[in-house]
Amino acid sequence: MRPAMRIVALEGLFASASDYFAVPYVSLFALSLGASRTQIGLIAAVTALLGSVMQLPIAVMTEGRWSRKKWFLLSGLLARGLFIPMALLPLFASGQRAVWLFISLVAIRSLGTALGLPVWTTLVADITPQEVRGRFFAYRNILMNSAGLVTVLLAGWLIRQWGAPQGYQISFLAAAAMGLVSVAAFSRLEEPEVDAPVKPSVPEARLPLRQRVALVIEHLRAERQFSVYAATSIVWTLGLSLPQPLFALYFVENLGGADYLWGLLSATTTVVTVLGQRYWGPLADRVGPRRIMSIAGVGAMSVPLCYLLVPDYRFVYAFNAVTAFSWAGYNLGAFNLLLEITPAARKTTYVAGYNGLAGMATTVASLIGGFLAERIGIRSTFLISFVLRLLGWLLFIMLVRPQGGSTEEWPRLISKRQKKRQG
Repeated sequence: MRPAMRIVALEGLFASASDYFAVPYVSLFALSLGASRTQIGLIAAVTALLGSVMQLPIAVMTEGRWSRKKWFLLSGLLARGLFIPMALLPLFASGQRAVWLFISLVAIRSLGTALGLPVWTTLVADITPQEVRGRFFAYRNILMNSAGLVTVLLAGWLIRQWGAPQGYQISFLAAAAMGLVSVAAFSRLEEPEVDAPVKPSVPEARLPLRQRVALVIEHLRAERQFSVYAATSIVWTLGLSLPQPLFALYFVENLGGADYLWGLLSATTTVVTVLGQRYWGPLADRVGPRRIMSIAGVGAMSVPLCYLLVPDYRFVYAFNAVTAFSWAGYNLGAFNLLLEITPAARKTTYVAGYNGLAGMATTVASLIGGFLAERIGIRSTFLISFVLRLLGWLLFIMLVRPQGGSTEEWPRLISKRQKKRQG
């Protein structure tokens, strides 16, 4: 198991480097090509629709066919390799033609992501023992965020030195290179020997795809705790995704920050996240992911409210230290809770179903967010986002009750130093 876990960690390091070279700058790259705010929102919506919603039908089509490792490698080649034509786009297109081609490439790349994420999730669940998941994924996240810190700073420097679009082109080509290295690293993984995956029954396999998806949805709804968790996540995701593509625009256009300073903000987020993982990882193994999400959600929900309160971009760096620390814990807890709350049988399908529901919420929110930003303004959109996040968090702490994590362990959220002072 240990060699496999090391490969998973190494793959994450290079995958993160790839993402940080490109993903934080997708909206700004599109803006430099001439995209409108509505088109910026459309990019986020397309990413969610194809990258998340399509996971369930893809999982149904691929269930029990081929190996999970091969599906993930194919996914990585598609998703990472498409950074190359995205980078080269300004060389042969301009204006609205370039914008729509860029959106199309983002859409195809999202399909590649949809192909691989559910199988990757179940693979690492089989590789990583439950009792060390918090610490292992915290360690993996530290590697990923450390790599991200270096690459996001480098990408910001490239964009500042070369300007648009050349700086974005160089950064996206670097993203492709790092992404292909991550695929090569994962190809060394020996797929673990586990119980044979549950395949659809013969009658089910002969049904049309739409009926098979409907049948799978019925199975998902039968798992009460899974359904409750998914429902609360939909509300939370609506609030999370409503303003997501607008933060970079607000930072540059309303708060006076430059493009490269947005990259620097991502770098500070990375530093805080690395520090946070060292705290949240061991704690998650002791008190359980639900409690981690409950306490960290307070900071995570406050991001749009903080943007409303600050007068210029310099204050964003101050509140970002707190919210990034909270997000480090929340994301770690959410991933571990998903592994815990999904049944072992057909886990890939459950993960795809959950991601699909979250993706639908993201799609709707992203489309509405761009529309609201143009009609009522970005600030009002941020306020609506905060209210939805608060509602999702309240529903989560009231309704989600998975097994694990005794209440006696809750005081361990208090640091050892505070315990000594209390003693």
